[in-house]
Amino acid sequence: MKSSLGYKIGSFTDVNQNLRDQIWLFLNEQQNIQLMIDSSNRNRPAVEGIAQDLLENVFSDRVKKCVGFLIKQVMESNGLKWISKDHKVEQNPIFNKGSKYSK
Repeated sequence: MKSSLGYKIGSFTDVNQNLRDQIWLFLNEQQNIQLMIDSSNRNRPAVEGIAQDLLENVFSDRVKKCVGFLIKQVMESNGLKWISKDHKVEQNPIFNKGSKYSK
């Protein structure tokens, strides 16, 4: 199933649509894409690049998984491939682990 914005919803139908849409729009801002790519180029989880901007929000585990699911779509649509998951994210109160991507 796809959202009205064109991203796959996957199993995250229980996550508020407006929140999913806001996250999707945030992740697709050019500066945020570049931050995630920069993190990936440093062999770090993509989420590290944008996590600081998410500090103002308190996310449930379900929403954090939805963020990871959406990040994967953004990264793949920008030419990066998923490598692996469960990499420790440093100094971040929101995300403990994240996936790595590579060109």
